[in-house]
Amino acid sequence: MKKLASFVLALAMAAMCAAPAMADNPITQSTSQSGETKVQFTIGPSYTVTIPAATDIPFNSTGADTNLKGTLRLDAAQLELNHKITVSAAVTPLHDSAKPAHTIPFTLRKGNAAFTSVEFTQAGQEVQLSVHIDPDDWKTVPAGKYEGSVTFTISYEQIN
Repeated sequence: MKKLASFVLALAMAAMCAAPAMADNPITQSTSQSGETKVQFTIGPSYTVTIPAATDIPFNSTGADTNLKGTLRLDAAQLELNHKITVSAAVTPLHDSAKPAHTIPFTLRKGNAAFTSVEFTQAGQEVQLSVHIDPDDWKTVPAGKYEGSVTFTISYEQIN
């Protein structure tokens, strides 16, 4: 009985392996002798945004030495038509690492204008950002090591 069951099982497995492969558009003697296969693919949007590196701002700086190291730029982009990359920024004031209550407010600037966001539509676009600290704010805080941050938020959006 066991031999019979083994034989039937082996026969069933062999039958499954011998199933013919069927194409979606089989060509036989009774059909047209040519066929067409459609090839499709989808390219999803992709992009690489580079943000400026950590930057040391010298004490009492107000000029070009307040530029962030590097630019904010769209390095690579494969976007859908009528779409853009929006990069916005929010700052956290400089604070003394030993005495966090001591802070120095600052703003980001693009040229002489306040910077809040930029829109990129193609690779290679970039902006140079700088830190602006009011000269009076430099004078009112005690000596110390101050650190703050800029948080960049990147979004992929349809152009209205």
